[in-house]
Amino acid sequence: MKQAADGDELAELYAEITDNHQATTKIRSELDKIKTDVGAIQTQQVYLTEVVRGMQSAVQDLSQQLQIMSEVLKAMIPEPSDQLPGSQTQPVVQPSAEQQQQQMPPVNQRTESLRQKLSNEQEGTWQIGFLMAYLPPVRIGNRSAPPGFGYLMLKCKWIA
Repeated sequence: MKQAADGDELAELYAEITDNHQATTKIRSELDKIKTDVGAIQTQQVYLTEVVRGMQSAVQDLSQQLQIMSEVLKAMIPEPSDQLPGSQTQPVVQPSAEQQQQQMPPVNQRTESLRQKLSNEQEGTWQIGFLMAYLPPVRIGNRSAPPGFGYLMLKCKWIA
């Protein structure tokens, strides 16, 4: 009986070892999948790190350009604190329309004369367009031969 019990116990141990082996194999395959996933994540992390570095570099370059532009603008536009202590600012006065017309150089007079000619031509063009809208259509007879073909046939009998 003891042998039968030992045989049954051995069979149970063998079945347990087989189950453990299968579970270990399954765990190892899952571990391999996890390792490949971790490798893919690390690759993506390296890529994203490079992208972030590139963005940081671009931001730094833009910051330097902005700083240079700011300095140039400051140099071009004097600040009110740059004025001399004894100087006073005078308000800007807009000239009236009469003053502007008196101050017009001959170039503006030439421009005005050209504008007047243009308006006259546009008015004439409008009148012609108005008249053209009410003209009857031109009737043209349909010919079976090109223009002048029939005339040549009548004058030159040797062609035929």
